[in-house]
Amino acid sequence: MMQNKVLGILVTYNPDLLTLKKNIELILAQVSKLYIFDNNSNNISQIESVLDNSIVLIKSNLNLGLGKAYNIVLECEKINFEFFVTFDQDTLIPDSTIFKLRELLLVNKEIGVIGPVFSRNNQSIKQSGKIQFKYVIIQSCAIFRMQLYKDIGGFNEEYFIDSVDFEYCLRILKNGYKVAIYDGIEINHELGTQKQIGYINYVSHNAFRNYYIARNHKKITLKYLKSFPFFIAKKNLFFVLHLLKLIALERDFKKIKFFFKGLFSN
Repeated sequence: MMQNKVLGILVTYNPDLLTLKKNIELILAQVSKLYIFDNNSNNISQIESVLDNSIVLIKSNLNLGLGKAYNIVLECEKINFEFFVTFDQDTLIPDSTIFKLRELLLVNKEIGVIGPVFSRNNQSIKQSGKIQFKYVIIQSCAIFRMQLYKDIGGFNEEYFIDSVDFEYCLRILKNGYKVAIYDGIEINHELGTQKQIGYINYVSHNAFRNYYIARNHKKITLKYLKSFPFFIAKKNLFFVLHLLKLIALERDFKKIKFFFKGLFSN
């Protein structure tokens, strides 16, 4: 029976082995079954060495991105689980995180996906133990109803890496479910590489990631502007700030080139 069972999906790409091993230990204690989908890591033999027999490993000969990796696993297990959770390879989850989030979904039937609150730079966030409704949330440690996959389909595979979660959340909203975070659970999560110039702290991404940041931002803007104008307007503001950061702070021609290549791609 699939009642209340939770499927875990962890996608790996050249992970740090010590962090991965710790991550797996924390996840295994909180899910009914764990899949690891490896996107052609250079250290796949070392990854295999830290896995036990309870984990299902799928090895891809190509880097297929996040969306396709999730969808392959979901298609295999869609009739066997009531919920699924997606994990980043480097985000460590506190004990009982998944149990608590699953409990909230069981009580709040209108919520399609719920995740924890994330802090950055080890700066704690004031916790009130309340559910907050959002337009989008980060997919790491987010628990989804499996019914979503059956009702609205899987993740958009064209997005590959950036905004895969945002696009899915907006599609969830369009189909009548709510998207939420629970601030009673806090996880430290870093996006990209933290850098500092003078008194200015910022997050840096490589050229490859900047291509998808720009390309997928345009895709989301064109697809969801009419449905969620306030969110898209806010997202465009941060998009402009990201470009200004590239030009004024990073001054990296390759990153800027890939950014505009993504922005003007089809």
